[in-house]
Amino acid sequence: MLTTIFSRLSFPRLTIIIFLALLGCNKEDPNAAGVKHFYFEFVDTIESDYSLELLDAVAKILVESDYLISEESAEAGWPFYGSVKRGKKVLKTDMMPPHTNVNRLSPIANLKTYNQGEHTMKAVFTIRIVENQRIIITKESFEWVDDSWRQFSKKLDSEFDMNAESKNDLFNRIAKTLIRYTFK
Repeated sequence: MLTTIFSRLSFPRLTIIIFLALLGCNKEDPNAAGVKHFYFEFVDTIESDYSLELLDAVAKILVESDYLISEESAEAGWPFYGSVKRGKKVLKTDMMPPHTNVNRLSPIANLKTYNQGEHTMKAVFTIRIVENQRIIITKESFEWVDDSWRQFSKKLDSEFDMNAESKNDLFNRIAKTLIRYTFK
């Protein structure tokens, strides 16, 4: 059938149709949510086997998905965000205003160029220990402006009791907290 259609079209007309089809494929959807890409780094002031294991586990969780706040995720309660497959197209209408971007997290080592078609942020997570039982993680975020990192939001601290829950539960809760902080 396609060969019949193409045989009826003149070459210039066929070229124009193909060109217009290609233009339509590359057109960005104005209803699609943007991506706020957080490149993260950890500052480990503890430097123990436990802190290294914790940061490795948390880093793996952070990069699993893209994150958004929707009506459904907000109604579900803490941590108030939902997750979608990394890179999946999300519509702005799927998100709770004023949010119009999904948050994506990647290790700072993956950052090669600044603001090449993305909203580039940096998140620094500093981990320290107090009283040998409690971990404090401080989050700071920065935005790339005029060729330098500028403070984007104030510091946020969270304290975690290492003995209050299993190691895996604690690592998951820490990861959820850090992801949640990217929305603040």
